[in-house]
Amino acid sequence: MKPKYEITNIQHPDNPKLFRIRALRKIPGLLITSEFGGYIEHLGNLSQTGSCWISQDARVYGNARVSGEAHVSGEAQIYDHAQVSGNIWISGEARVFEKAKVYGNAQIHTSAQVYGNARVYDDVRVSGNARVYDRASVFGDVHIFGNAQVMSKAQVFGHAHVFNNAQVLGKAKVFGDAWINGNAVVRDNAKVFGCAHILGDTIIDKNMEILAECYIKSTDQIYYADGITAYFDNHSILYVSRNTPDIEHHKTLARLKLS
Repeated sequence: MKPKYEITNIQHPDNPKLFRIRALRKIPGLLITSEFGGYIEHLGNLSQTGSCWISQDARVYGNARVSGEAHVSGEAQIYDHAQVSGNIWISGEARVFEKAKVYGNAQIHTSAQVYGNARVYDDVRVSGNARVYDRASVFGDVHIFGNAQVMSKAQVFGHAHVFNNAQVLGKAKVFGDAWINGNAVVRDNAKVFGCAHILGDTIIDKNMEILAECYIKSTDQIYYADGITAYFDNHSILYVSRNTPDIEHHKTLARLKLS
């Protein structure tokens, strides 16, 4: 089969090692013949098979590779040893670098960054100035946006949202329909799941588990929420107690597992 594209002699104005590409054949639903694309360093950066493409002023270089049906556009950059595959859309000024992998149907937009050994896949959306890095894994139908950060060995999955200035780190897990918002931090071995909403300056740490329909915001030393009481010390939950005599009347909303 005829090659999909060729490297032209048009250099990138800021990086003379990168050259603009040009399509040599039609790719159904994506290109027309002779359409100029973005910039690459060598043929290994963009697969000659599939409908993957680099358009506009996007750049892929180093040992990075784009394959499958992935589309990189705008001024996005993929570099180092990063791998982007599947039906991926990376646009705006997004960055994927170091040894990060993005695949499935994920979307990385605006100024978001995925790096380190992070894995982002399935239908995840990362946007704004959000960061996913270290050995973090984000998958499912998750949305990470604003200035949120997911790092260390943390996992965010299911239909969870992490946004504003929230952070998930350590070996923490956020999943289900949980929302982590504001300046909230989930760390250590903590788990937040179900329909839990953590916001404000709250810190969920150690081995705590927050679940079901629980809304926690550390504006005061003591916070009451639908049958539970959370006691705080410098925004960190010390313990959670139930303040209803009828245990069967309410779902368990939060519990603290001691190490």
